[in-house]
Amino acid sequence: MQPNIVIILADTMRLDALPINTDRKRYSNISSLIKEAMVYDNVISPSSWTIPSHISIFTGQYPSEHGINEGNVKKFAEYPKMIGHLNERFITTKLRHEGYYTPMLLAEVW
Repeated sequence: MQPNIVIILADTMRLDALPINTDRKRYSNISSLIKEAMVYDNVISPSSWTIPSHISIFTGQYPSEHGINEGNVKKFAEYPKMIGHLNERFITTKLRHEGYYTPMLLAEVW
């Protein structure tokens, strides 16, 4: 049986905002998930900008390798057409080839 894989990305969130090592009711669902999750304590972003960083996470490549950086993507709307050539490099594509269901859910929290 294949293990479940869940990747949660949050933009501009400080470590002290995460409910790690807490049982606060407000965070009960995410706290339960974190207790069983693999949490990386020493992570350095490959870019100061969200889009190249996310592409790096999903391809395992630096922005200089995948080519998506602050200099060539001026608007978020350009993002989908810029990454089409990277589709086969994404971890989600590789997992899909292994039989995984790989949906992407986007949520904004204000």
